[in-house]
Amino acid sequence: MRAVRTMKASIHMSRRPMAALLAALILLTGPALHASPALAEGPAAQGRAPSPGPAGPTAGPTLPVLAQAKFNPADAKNSNGSDRTGAAAKINGFKADGQGLGVLYWTLRNESDTSESLGPGKFAAAGRWGESVIQPSGVRIVYEGQRHATLFHENWCLCYRTPPGIDYSSIAQGEEIPLSQVFLISPTATHVTVEIPAFHPVPDIPVQR
Repeated sequence: MRAVRTMKASIHMSRRPMAALLAALILLTGPALHASPALAEGPAAQGRAPSPGPAGPTAGPTLPVLAQAKFNPADAKNSNGSDRTGAAAKINGFKADGQGLGVLYWTLRNESDTSESLGPGKFAAAGRWGESVIQPSGVRIVYEGQRHATLFHENWCLCYRTPPGIDYSSIAQGEEIPLSQVFLISPTATHVTVEIPAFHPVPDIPVQR
C-alpha cells in the first residue's frame, strides 16, 4: 500500500482516488482495446515496469491501426547520438479510464536496412536513468492546447510492452512490438495529438471512453 501511495504522490495526484492508478494498470493490461486475456498477465499487472528480455517475434492479436506516424529524418538521432533511422510507428488507440488517466497504445517496428537492433530505449526522455532508459518515456500527447509527458513512478516510466509477458529491450530487423503508456487526460478531451521522438506529430487520435 505504501508503494501505491508513493506512486500517487510522485505524479502529483495527491487528491485523486487511489483507484485511478489501479484503473490505469487495468487499462494497460486488460482486454478493453486488444480483446486478449493474455494482456492481463505479467509485470504490468503488478504495477511495475518490465525488465529487459531477448528479442524475438511477437505472437499476439492483430491491433487496429488508427494512424501511421511519419518519420522525421531531422530528428533521427536522440540526445545520446543514437540513430533511430529505420524506425516505424503506428498508433493503435487511446483509452481513458474516466478518472483522469488514459493509455496510449502504439506499435514500434524496425524497418532499417541494416542488422542493427532498434529498441524502445532510443525513444526515452532525455535525462532519465535506470529502467527508464530502455523504455519509450519520451512519448508525449497534446490536447486542449497543453503537452503532457508519460507519467512516472519515481524513476519508473509507466510504459510497457504489450502483452507485458513478452518483454524486449531491442527489436531485430523486420520485427515489431506493441507498446502502451499512461498519461493524464482531461475528462473533456475528445482527441489527442501523439508526439513520438523522431516522428512528426500524429493529430486527431480519438479518446476512447
